[in-house]
Amino acid sequence: MKQAFCSECGSYVPLDESGACPLNHPKPCYRDVRDSTGPSTNPTMASSTLPGSPAIAAPATNMRLWLILGSISLVVVAFLVVGGVMLARNLSTKTSASEVAVSTVTTATPVATLPERIVANPDGSYPPTLMPDASYTAPSQQQKSWALATSALLMEVNGERHDLLGGCDMNASNVATAKQVLAQWWGIESREDLLGSLSWIEQGGHRRDFDSVVYVLAVATPDELSAIAAETANDPEAANKVEIAQQYGTRLGSKSIAGWDFSRYVFLCRRGFLVGYLSEQEAWERIMPAARLMQDSFSSWDDLGDNYLTGRMFWSLQQSRESATWRDAERELLTSSDSPWVRIPWDTDLGQSARQ
Repeated sequence: MKQAFCSECGSYVPLDESGACPLNHPKPCYRDVRDSTGPSTNPTMASSTLPGSPAIAAPATNMRLWLILGSISLVVVAFLVVGGVMLARNLSTKTSASEVAVSTVTTATPVATLPERIVANPDGSYPPTLMPDASYTAPSQQQKSWALATSALLMEVNGERHDLLGGCDMNASNVATAKQVLAQWWGIESREDLLGSLSWIEQGGHRRDFDSVVYVLAVATPDELSAIAAETANDPEAANKVEIAQQYGTRLGSKSIAGWDFSRYVFLCRRGFLVGYLSEQEAWERIMPAARLMQDSFSSWDDLGDNYLTGRMFWSLQQSRESATWRDAERELLTSSDSPWVRIPWDTDLGQSARQ
């Protein structure tokens, strides 16, 4: 007798003569058809190899396992290529705050098999969706201060000012340093490069990869989870992504790691203004909708800070290991009397909502 894992039943079930589950669930629910007395006999089973990974056996129709392993492998490769320099140079605490924009991963999984929130909108945006202002209205000083505070963790660790749009005085030395950081850690050397990085965040950033891993882990069968564990056992970066997704995915839900993505979005706008890639008005036109999105998505500065740190750990194993530095910065922002997170109420009115 054959059996299969039925996603409706949540377990392996015997199949009757017609190949149906005893509860008559539709066949698309079945995965990993096998003899009840031995290993899988599904004729679609084949040995396949992911780039840079040992061969594993998996059903050809099992797209979820391909999604997580392919996503993790490609994200890790991209990280090693772009971010390996950071590891090799033993960055100081200050310079480790500079980010690397890792390219988003494209998977072969049919769109129809993915939940709505990890599929981009028709216009290319990705939830939570950044909604630009219909018409620009200059924000008040209080609104500006609130918006800048969304990137306070980066400024705090970098030792920069929370009250200035550029984060520091706009002198030749600071501008040259900021340009070097943008070029070295983000690959941004022009206005066009900056706009491309901002668009990348709008279209999914790191939350797309996080959501994909969370989804696959949530629907994986016990055998698939075992295969994932075996596949990542000798790959610390991939294993870290799986661990963070398992630990925080359910808890974060639809918020994903939007705090990580959009705090960095605001940081890039601030840097873009400092080096002259954005005008002051252009910077605020982008920063304010991102600030409203974060206010809509989170419940407090604490909630936003925790989300940013979760995203940082998912992005990098090194950052998971060095999270104490960032936790200290978060604690300082939440308790110090001169911190923007203490001085500026979370529920400050930011005007037009960024979300529909």
